[in-house]
Amino acid sequence: MSISLFTMRLILLFVPGIIGTIINDALVDVSKKENREFIISVTLYGVFSHTIVYLLCGKSSLLEYFNNDAWSFNAVEIVYASIIAVVLSIIVSVVTNKGWLYWMLRKCGVTKKFSEENVFLSMLNEKEVLESWVIIRDFRNDLMYQGFIHKYHSNKECYEIYLLDTTVYIMSDPEINYEISKMYLQLNFECMSIEISKGDE
Repeated sequence: MSISLFTMRLILLFVPGIIGTIINDALVDVSKKENREFIISVTLYGVFSHTIVYLLCGKSSLLEYFNNDAWSFNAVEIVYASIIAVVLSIIVSVVTNKGWLYWMLRKCGVTKKFSEENVFLSMLNEKEVLESWVIIRDFRNDLMYQGFIHKYHSNKECYEIYLLDTTVYIMSDPEINYEISKMYLQLNFECMSIEISKGDE
């Protein structure tokens, strides 16, 4: 089998993998994958999706695809594999975002790690947080923000939070304050802290 034929089959194998990886990256709140992680993810989605298609078609294994010296291109199989890759990526995204794998491992005593990328996301992903007040203290600017969390985002570069019904105080003189319906903050934990209280605490 020529190198060009092998390369073309690899490209076709990677098409569903690329689709699955892009969807997974869009649905899971993690930092951008490095090249090695991207290639591994594409390969896994491609191999699993094509393997499922081959099994459904009654073929013994994916090895038939590479061992056949005759060139063949089945667009229907590529489409089916891409659909399966989409479904797999959604399932993986749900499992990742819900933290089910790490929850099970913690229950088994295997690890104490959480599924999120950092403690900030782990805390804000707790179910009761969306029903709670959040207090953010900015010690550098002597300000305190109190409001409800509407949205949040985090990666290695920044921590962002979107508050509703926010009251802003001067910490050294709490009598001075103002209210605003919507507020965006980019947090700097070198000089800021975040506190969460339930209900009217």
